[in-house]
Amino acid sequence: NLIEPRDRVQAVRHILTGEFPLMDDQQEKNLFASITMFNCNDGISPHSASEFMFQMMPMDAILPQNKRKETPFLNAIYNFLEDAITKIFTWLSPPVGKTEAIEIYLHYQTVNNDNSELLASIRQLDPWTISWSNICDYFYPHDFHSLLRACSGENTVHILTSMNWVTEVFGAHIMEYDSKIRRKIFIEAQNMISMTGKYKDPSGYFRHTKVIAHPYNIGDMGATLMVKDSWQDYFFKGQDLNIGEVSFVPYSHTHKTHTLLNIYFTFNKKINAYTGYE
Repeated sequence: NLIEPRDRVQAVRHILTGEFPLMDDQQEKNLFASITMFNCNDGISPHSASEFMFQMMPMDAILPQNKRKETPFLNAIYNFLEDAITKIFTWLSPPVGKTEAIEIYLHYQTVNNDNSELLASIRQLDPWTISWSNICDYFYPHDFHSLLRACSGENTVHILTSMNWVTEVFGAHIMEYDSKIRRKIFIEAQNMISMTGKYKDPSGYFRHTKVIAHPYNIGDMGATLMVKDSWQDYFFKGQDLNIGEVSFVPYSHTHKTHTLLNIYFTFNKKINAYTGYE
């Protein structure tokens, strides 16, 4: 679905070889260590679809900052990574004269409701935010909320993503509907992709109308919109808390999954879950 032939060729080269940046495009300053980091050496098969670097890239942050005619797609990704890594370096090792820095401490333990000592130690830190990735997919909702309450500080905002929520509610897959309704769902989902594409990809790196993809990838976007609120009610049932947002990750041509739910909330009813302040 990349518009420019140049970008399609470069993307395929990366997929087949793992090179990034491409060997003949390598810049003098390379913050990604060895050029072979993503390389597929002789005798090694190309990466599987789930291993593509593109899948982890936030296209809604990358595409609006670049123009298709001026910056090749792979260059746009490289520039984003270079800028992001440089910022992290600066935070961890600030220039002389700067007193503010980020400190990172690594602790490895199993976080569950049986490890009360660990939960209490997390609570004592009075964390501002806690990111749980998709751990919620491996707990019953009641048990998961009990875990979060046990390690929450006064103003803690919890951030998580659910991948498996579609398995817990009927109607999240387009094939669970009558054929006539399926067509309507598919068309509405395609229209939604077209509309959001104008804002996320203003210079048009990708095709956003008549997208070439498996029908499930498009249709399931429309289907999940119809049942998201039902799952949200199930997940938060019986919980007295302040929900900030339960929203979909914007459709991205480079992502394998298009039905992820981003969730954040706090148990403190007095604060804004988005800002963390009253």
